[in-house]
Amino acid sequence: MKNEKEMTTSASIVISCLILCLAIVMYSTLNEKKEKNVKIVPIVQKAKWHEVSASRIGLIGNTTYSGLVIKKDSTFVALPSKFVQKRYVKVLYKRSYIICQVLDLGPWSRHDPYWESGERPKAEQKIADNNINNGVTTNSSAIDLSDGAWDKLGIKRGLGIVKLKWRFIEEQTASDSDITACIND
Repeated sequence: MKNEKEMTTSASIVISCLILCLAIVMYSTLNEKKEKNVKIVPIVQKAKWHEVSASRIGLIGNTTYSGLVIKKDSTFVALPSKFVQKRYVKVLYKRSYIICQVLDLGPWSRHDPYWESGERPKAEQKIADNNINNGVTTNSSAIDLSDGAWDKLGIKRGLGIVKLKWRFIEEQTASDSDITACIND
């Protein structure tokens, strides 16, 4: 009789274990199906606006770092890092803005990604890259605008240096709320 009772207990334990294993498998299968239906949406943080001094490139007929031959209506900017070439930026001057690409390297430096460090641009501190301008003192400009960009923003040609805001964008789109937020910053 004892053996029969032990066998029944052992059988109960085995059945309980099988039921538990089956429950775990079913739960895992349900969760996998749920996960397949879950849409993961990356959180995209808007890039920070940078308020800096800007100058006009000019140099019609010259070739930019990215290979563009500059025309009078070419619309692009130059920033001091080769790693941001071809990225899009939104540039705001007063209440006008443009969206264009970074297609040139400069001004005054090739190695000053001030937007990454949070420091003020070296050009504003009158620190020039001797490899570019043989030690000539900078004009404080941290971004260069092509003639086309300058004109589209409505900046008068007689102004040598202007203050403006710019930021990187991932798309060629802009909304008025972005500009309003920038103006109110």
